[in-house]
Amino acid sequence: MEHESAAHTVFATPELVLLACGYLPAPDLARCSLVCKAWSRQFEPILWARFCPKQRDADSSTDTPVVIAGLMRNLPHIRTLDLSVVDRTALQALTSPFDLADQDQSMLCTNLRRLKFGHVKYAPPDSASISLHLTALLNHNRLLTQLDLSYVFLASNAVLAAIADLERLQHITITSFVGAGTCREALLMLKACLHLPELTELHFIDMDLNWDEVDKNKEKDMPDVETIIKEASIARFSVNPTAAKIKSLRLPSNRYGARNPLPFLLLKSDLLDLETCEIPWFPKDADPKEIEQVVCERCPNLRHLICPSLRGEREQDGKAVCAFIRGCSGLKSFTAAELFSDYDAESFDDDYSDLEPRHIISEVVSRHFNTLEVLDLRDCLQSSVRTNRTFLLNVTN
Repeated sequence: MEHESAAHTVFATPELVLLACGYLPAPDLARCSLVCKAWSRQFEPILWARFCPKQRDADSSTDTPVVIAGLMRNLPHIRTLDLSVVDRTALQALTSPFDLADQDQSMLCTNLRRLKFGHVKYAPPDSASISLHLTALLNHNRLLTQLDLSYVFLASNAVLAAIADLERLQHITITSFVGAGTCREALLMLKACLHLPELTELHFIDMDLNWDEVDKNKEKDMPDVETIIKEASIARFSVNPTAAKIKSLRLPSNRYGARNPLPFLLLKSDLLDLETCEIPWFPKDADPKEIEQVVCERCPNLRHLICPSLRGEREQDGKAVCAFIRGCSGLKSFTAAELFSDYDAESFDDDYSDLEPRHIISEVVSRHFNTLEVLDLRDCLQSSVRTNRTFLLNVTN
């Protein structure tokens, strides 16, 4: 009896149960839920708070009767949902109850906080129906704070409209394949999310844009990036002048030297208060001194930089990269992204040649020696550090 009383006391304190379960992996939680009905009622909701199936091989599946039955019992308990590899049957189980008029609202999947829907492995004919399921999830989960989405869904007006209503959204990641994506998709996404009052992290991953298509498709009512940013700024701060600003930013890339209005327009807007940033892709004719001045004036709190550099047509301009670094004050970390390669003096013209050192890594070390804590060069193809200062940094190779 004393044992039962003690157990009852523990389960009567939900905070204590959650704290203890935070140290248990999913298999242990599953075993606990099988002990008895009382334990099942306590542990199964915690087990299903994160529904993130992993696909180990092509034959694995999440549509087994046991999985679907457990999913249907615990829809309201799901807080984190990863649908990147989930089967259609499980997806329908998540959204089909929305269509039932007599369904008890407390038993629906309406308490999501984090939703990942990137790199979904569906054939093109399925994209329309999958977009309908995604739209239903978004429309019934207005408290969503984090969204990781494949770029293929940006072609759906219904999905974009649902995103535009997520006023609690804080983090958005749009994941693409290298070279995939269009300016229209990116601009429609910006139009849907830049006005959201709590958005602080906006990341476009592996999205490569061709801004020439904007000029070629004016007759197709292509959204204007300057108008989008201006309207988003008005909508975001008209009601609350102290609303949150974007603190972490990764913009789409573009072909080397091509026209790209997005970096300057965003940096000069009131939407940003950057702390973390992937160095944007500036056009080749961008003035390095203007880049440095804009970063210095508009990004006083920028502390963490990522430098992307794919060789060939997507190579970054060394002058723009170094100018961006010069504009920062007090960097704490610098990360070289995949296939990064340090730039030599040939990437600088005469108007900017008096500024030393000319290599990117040397620029980081010389400019931010007193504050730099992390220099991550694990994906660096080559680097040349030239500086007269002595420094000790942990470099990951």
